[in-house]
Amino acid sequence: MQMIFNQYVGIFYFFLQTSSETHHQIDEMADSTVKLAKSGYRKSRNVSKDAQERDVTITLLRKEIECALESLKEVQDEIAKLHAEKKEMSICEKQSRESIKCLTTQILDLQAALGHFEKQSKVKVEVLSCKLINLETTLKEAMSHWNQTKEVTLLLLN
Repeated sequence: MQMIFNQYVGIFYFFLQTSSETHHQIDEMADSTVKLAKSGYRKSRNVSKDAQERDVTITLLRKEIECALESLKEVQDEIAKLHAEKKEMSICEKQSRESIKCLTTQILDLQAALGHFEKQSKVKVEVLSCKLINLETTLKEAMSHWNQTKEVTLLLLN
């Protein structure tokens, strides 16, 4: 009877972890297993060959159910891990998109600032160039005037 109880507990555990459709199938299996087991144990001590075969079949089914439970648990664990990884990747992807958007904005701002700086630099270079040309003209005139003054002074002194 202990074996039947263990089978029933195993089936009940499996029942808790599977879908409702599978629950119905397992419920039917459990009922038939209990009926088979009871019919085998109700017989007298002279256990027939069919009853022994049923016991072996029940044992094999129990082992298969336990193996299926282990596999199901592993699959559920793997699905949970994959779900967590998917969620983490989704968060990471969202952060990456936000970073790219922020970086793109900063690059565009930098390009605009560089364009503005380039225009200002051109204007300043042009202004400076004009000032240098004016200074050069003024210096040439001053030098010419100084040379004339020098010549006149030298002539007057001689």
